[in-house]
Amino acid sequence: MEKSIEEQLKEIILSKYGDMKTFSTRAEIPNSTLNSMFQRGILNCNIKNAIQLANALNISVDRLAEGKIEPKIYMVNSDTYSSSTSIYERVTIELGSDAGKVLEEFVAMNKQGRNLALQMICSLAGNPVNVQKEESRNA
Repeated sequence: MEKSIEEQLKEIILSKYGDMKTFSTRAEIPNSTLNSMFQRGILNCNIKNAIQLANALNISVDRLAEGKIEPKIYMVNSDTYSSSTSIYERVTIELGSDAGKVLEEFVAMNKQGRNLALQMICSLAGNPVNVQKEESRNA
């Protein structure tokens, strides 16, 4: 007998996150909401929660609405990338290896390093920005 969509989703969540509470925290879906979604059925939950669940698991929300689990597909300049293609690979293909390396290094930085790198990049591009002021405005 085929597993229900909820059983399949739980297996994915447990394999990626270890437990539902960790997934709930990382996906920013309250644990009570997540429990309700699985009790009532994924196809019966509100659309906002379904989208948030699909995005957190990197699966197609369109296919989830059909009761199927499939990875998201990304379209960039008519090249199709599956969700298993890393951002580094996509950037490297689109912009060259230097851009991929820059992104790889940026991701490895702490917040202070990222802020400094962003300031330098914006300055070099002729668009100086004070990242800390920008962050305080958005807070």
